[in-house]
Amino acid sequence: MKKIKYRNVRQYFSYRRIQQKAGESGAACTPQGYAGIFGAVMVITVLTGWFYRLQPIWIFMVMAAGILCIPAVTAAYFSGKEKKKKFHDVDVYIHQMIYSFERQPKILTALEDTLKVTDHKMKNCIIAAIQEMQYGTTKDVYRMALKNIEKEYACSRITTLHTFLTQVEEKGGEYKSLLEILRCDADHWVKRVYQFQEEIRRIKQTTAIGVVLSFLMASVSVLVTYICENTSEIRLDITHEPLYQVVSCTFLILCMMYYTYMQIRHDCDWLVKQRSDKAAERDYQMAFHTDLKKLHRSLIPILVIMAGISGILAYYGWYLWCAVAAVCGIYLWIVPQINRQAALKRLKKDLYYSFADWLRDVALNLSEESLAMAIEDTYDTAPVIMKESLEQFIYAIEENPSDVTPYYSFLNQFEVTDISSSVRILYSLSENDAQSIDTTIKTLLTRNYELMNQYETADNADHISIMRFSEYIPTFFVAVKVAADMMLVITNYL
Repeated sequence: MKKIKYRNVRQYFSYRRIQQKAGESGAACTPQGYAGIFGAVMVITVLTGWFYRLQPIWIFMVMAAGILCIPAVTAAYFSGKEKKKKFHDVDVYIHQMIYSFERQPKILTALEDTLKVTDHKMKNCIIAAIQEMQYGTTKDVYRMALKNIEKEYACSRITTLHTFLTQVEEKGGEYKSLLEILRCDADHWVKRVYQFQEEIRRIKQTTAIGVVLSFLMASVSVLVTYICENTSEIRLDITHEPLYQVVSCTFLILCMMYYTYMQIRHDCDWLVKQRSDKAAERDYQMAFHTDLKKLHRSLIPILVIMAGISGILAYYGWYLWCAVAAVCGIYLWIVPQINRQAALKRLKKDLYYSFADWLRDVALNLSEESLAMAIEDTYDTAPVIMKESLEQFIYAIEENPSDVTPYYSFLNQFEVTDISSSVRILYSLSENDAQSIDTTIKTLLTRNYELMNQYETADNADHISIMRFSEYIPTFFVAVKVAADMMLVITNYL
């Protein structure tokens, strides 16, 4: 156990780990530079402790906290650069592949064109894909070749683009209009993400400035002491008090921890929006397959015991603890419903992204298949939260293709109006000719992308709002620090 803990600590501070993250981002981090960061932080913390007139033991604690934060902040910095680089690579790749394929509908030619405008990791992935296409002997050579890129860049838009290009390459058919829809979707997505990145960069910059200003605002007592010592005979020195030393040390450590948290917490992955399948499946079971009545029945013995405890406490006059026990009992009773509502809320968010991917696959399959077959062929690749409802939907339309009821039942348990209305439009496709189907599916996809664009924009705005609210946390630290200082001044000098 001790060896494992020592290994984890050594790995946390390891220069090789930081160097690896820097290399993945296309940057460089030398041993001298990494050591220089530690040296700079040590000097800054010592000077700050001296400015706050902290005793050596407290200065050492502040310095130790600063040293502990360095690997996390440095790793988050290079991780952020790596994720931005991967997103930029995907941006260049998707657009160049679309432009090249539109000019000449050959995947190999499009990859060769894209190879000329990429670098580093994406370049290596494209080279591997080209070699697989040229020398591969498997039946699904295109899919196997493009898997090299999909594995490294986990992005649903890349997977969708590859699926469409492979179908056109193997089966032919009209492709330019659907390719244009994919391009428009990529344009909106890229624009949103770049705007989001810029907002986060500004907030992180503001956070750093806010922490520095907090240091200055919280040093009012030190400044007053210094001014009094040099301009008058009044002595208002509270820096020797134990409470001042403890509060000042805690304040400095909390500010460093807050800055570190902000750097780590908002290190976003710009390619992956969906949660893991396990998390989504767990929420799905909670939202739609949890028997609340059974859970409540299992809680009855516990609630009876808590009710008895509350009665005993009330009998002996301990009303506060009686109220606490009663509140705990009420919470235990309602917590399953709270968990179900929270799970459903997360599932609705997942469904916006999942449904868009699924609808794209249906649209691509419709170029060669009937509506029923186009839907059935999406089952294997469908998101996990849609599989159960999709299975019932496929079975129902196979039983009676002309029945409208399955289209009203599909995904209706999520109670998302926008998606339900889109599903009902699919029903009209089953009786239309090829040209009408093509027009309708384009309209449906366009509408769906607009809804997704609005949802992602609102989701990003919510995220930014939370970050902006977090900017005020150092103000709370300052308020506590100044209040403690003022209390000492009042206690000792007034």
